[in-house]
Amino acid sequence: MKINKKWLKEKSACSEGYEWFVKRYKTDIDVCELLLALTKDEHFDWARWVFLELGLPKKQYMTFAIKCAELVLPVFEKKYPLDARPRLAIEAAKNWAKNPTRANAAAASAAGYAAYAASAAAAGYAGYAAYAAAAGYAAYAAYAGYAGYAAYAAAAAAYAAGDAGDAKLKITKFMIAALKAGKE
Repeated sequence: MKINKKWLKEKSACSEGYEWFVKRYKTDIDVCELLLALTKDEHFDWARWVFLELGLPKKQYMTFAIKCAELVLPVFEKKYPLDARPRLAIEAAKNWAKNPTRANAAAASAAGYAAYAASAAAAGYAGYAAYAAAAGYAAYAAYAGYAGYAAYAAAAAAYAAGDAGDAKLKITKFMIAALKAGKE
């Protein structure tokens, strides 16, 4: 898919983002190239916005949300090794993605709420330790298919872990993989 000035206007891109695009690109650009350029220019939020505005099928967004949740799961499990709720939510989301039955949706929903509860409980701790709970938020987002929320949670947890730049690039690559998966 190509992105151009017209698409950005139709989607009501912010003025700063639109100006950034116009200064760099005189013509259409492949969306994957644009996502990488935005991330490298430290406009990860804009990259996430573009990705969410593409209107992909839920399954593609769900796969992306699962990847984001998996990215930060080790941060959560290091802090809370006995709390399996985020891991169970991710597994339930994967099961739904493979086989989207009502039973799997109900299981994913229950597991997602449990992961959300785990992250909310962990958020009571002071400082950036609370961001480790983003694995729970990302797992919750994974079951619900809230891709943007999962990416935000993963980036927040990565920031807490001290590797935000690397994590944002990984998340952008997850976006690109989700786009390519839809073409197969």
